[in-house]
Amino acid sequence: MFHSTVFLITYLLLLLLIPLSGWATPPEMISLPIRKVVLYKHGVGYFEHQGKVRDNQVISLRFKAGQMNDMLKSLVVLDLGQGNISEIAFDSKKPLEKLLDDFSVNLSGEANLITLLGQIKGARVEVQVGAEGISGLILGLETKTFIRDSHEVHTHLLNIMKENGELVRFDLDEIKGIQVLDESLRRDVQDYLTTLLAYRKKDIRMVTISANGTGERDVMLGYTVEVPVWKTSYRMVLEGDKKPLLQGWAIVDNIQDEDWEGVELSLVSGLPVSFIQDLYTPRYKRRPVVQVKEELAVAPQVAEAPLEEGPAEETAAKTRALKPSPEAAEGEMAPASAPPPASMLKREVPVKDRMAETSKLSLATGLAQAQPLQTITQEVGDLFEYRIDHPVTIKRNRSALLPIVQSEMDGEKIVLYNESVRAENPLRALRITNTTGLTLEGGPVTVIDENTYAGEALLGTLKPNEKSFISYAVDLGSLVNTAHESKRDRVFLVKIVNGNLSIHYKQVEIKTYTVRNKEEKAKVLYIEHPYRSDWTLADNSNLVETTPNFYRFRVELKPNATTKFEVREENNFADTYILTDLTEENITIFANQKYFTPEVEQTIHQIIRLKGQISDMDKQIKEKEDQVTTIFKDQERVRENLKTLKDTPEQRKLLERYTAKLSAGEDQLEQLRKEIQTLKAQRLQLSQELSKILQGLSFEKQL
Repeated sequence: MFHSTVFLITYLLLLLLIPLSGWATPPEMISLPIRKVVLYKHGVGYFEHQGKVRDNQVISLRFKAGQMNDMLKSLVVLDLGQGNISEIAFDSKKPLEKLLDDFSVNLSGEANLITLLGQIKGARVEVQVGAEGISGLILGLETKTFIRDSHEVHTHLLNIMKENGELVRFDLDEIKGIQVLDESLRRDVQDYLTTLLAYRKKDIRMVTISANGTGERDVMLGYTVEVPVWKTSYRMVLEGDKKPLLQGWAIVDNIQDEDWEGVELSLVSGLPVSFIQDLYTPRYKRRPVVQVKEELAVAPQVAEAPLEEGPAEETAAKTRALKPSPEAAEGEMAPASAPPPASMLKREVPVKDRMAETSKLSLATGLAQAQPLQTITQEVGDLFEYRIDHPVTIKRNRSALLPIVQSEMDGEKIVLYNESVRAENPLRALRITNTTGLTLEGGPVTVIDENTYAGEALLGTLKPNEKSFISYAVDLGSLVNTAHESKRDRVFLVKIVNGNLSIHYKQVEIKTYTVRNKEEKAKVLYIEHPYRSDWTLADNSNLVETTPNFYRFRVELKPNATTKFEVREENNFADTYILTDLTEENITIFANQKYFTPEVEQTIHQIIRLKGQISDMDKQIKEKEDQVTTIFKDQERVRENLKTLKDTPEQRKLLERYTAKLSAGEDQLEQLRKEIQTLKAQRLQLSQELSKILQGLSFEKQL
């Protein structure tokens, strides 16, 4: 903006000074009014400017600094005549750190006088001490520490070399002022502070669009920038057995720097992908620093040819001339497709007059008599658009409520119970079906029943013909009590596989809802029961629908009566047994329950007998191995005693005795080892027989 202004002023001065030089008149700068605004639910707005230009003119736009990235990403400009857009210029943004790098001082962070004095060593200054002014060069700062009142105190001393060469120092606390005599340094500090302040305050950026051509032409431009999300709020009016009446309003905020005067306004619901990328801030790349090497000159090199020659590559992208569409020529430039013919548009169906001949006028009958809204609606892919059919005016920094729907819809008064929301009472609610033909954006709903405020609710986004619940008050006329029971039900499957017996049974959980209706009128109760994916309903006759977290059941409540409703859920569990661990008692119990056929029962008994024989053999092997260990230890003791005997007649007899005992022990050991080997061979044979029976036994029985 600054450079453009300086250019224009300089240009006009030259024209005044040299009127006969033959220079052309500079282009006139104009603004194009906003003609169309499209606000999206994800916080982005599309703005379209339309107007006329004559000959060579410059169109100016003003944006906040935070909007520049969105503008650079989305700006579209069309000259609809025989002219062209020669240039789009904007105020550049040099990063603050780059701006401050140009100065000889650095006052970033916690900068103060000490920081500054430490950076301007050698600067000529005049120090005011008392009534005397002393000038000289700054040598530096030093810190002095001393004790005062038992506390350590630090003070800073400024060292100055006077003009006569004398070195002096002053306590900063005693200096009244310091004047920088170096003009360039003083200007540097002032400019540094001015730049820092201006950078933080400046928030407006100027964009200029140069339109060149001959004669009068239409120019259209559009862009998207971040704006506040448009919001919705609804009023639901109930009266007797009549269909509910829905009135919806959109809340729109204009935070732009200019008024919206008679704009075409559209409100789009949905969540298209949108993001922010920094295109405005100049980017700097780090480059490697290469040291200059002193080397001898080398001979010129010839580049090697490739091994294979391929076809020449064609240009990947070509510049295309931007041609306006027929819709654009007529002034329509929505971010999505242009509006379809009128026959394809969905319009609000006027509410039929339901007012009975009565002198009393209610809010519901008043709405029924009111003129129907002319909001034009349209599906745009996965989005839904509300287009206000009349020009809208909203001043800058102002907001407005705009009507978007007024229609009757299918609905039923009910009470809705969810134990996690309120354990004692259900909530008064409406079960509605979106028969408006529109996509209703989520928002708060104020419910008015029989001309009286009844409560408030929240409505989620509702597609056409989609059903939903709106709960708006506690139903104190109904009391709810719950009871929970869990029990093991019948066995339904018995399986034997790989030596494992699994007995499958059903676990049943019953939740009983006891509801007392204390009022004189019948009610329809919807119960939201927690949904568990691994449990199934035993009875779903009253089930209306299933959500990701709840079952919904419909129950009729009679006047002044208590109603009980049970929800039975089943799940499959199994107890698993290892066949070889079963006892005769276990087999008898299972056989009495008819879990096995006689053949299977006989086989299981055989398995148990084999397992018992193997266990007996294990005991025998263990006993004989223990005998071997005892004999071996006794022989070790005897051998130790033999080492102590001497060659005397008495000890020779003892030697003969020990030798005989060792010989007998060896015979016993040999016999025991043979018996152990025989037992192990028999055990192996029994184990192989048992393994064969287990592998061959496969059984399944439905009960």
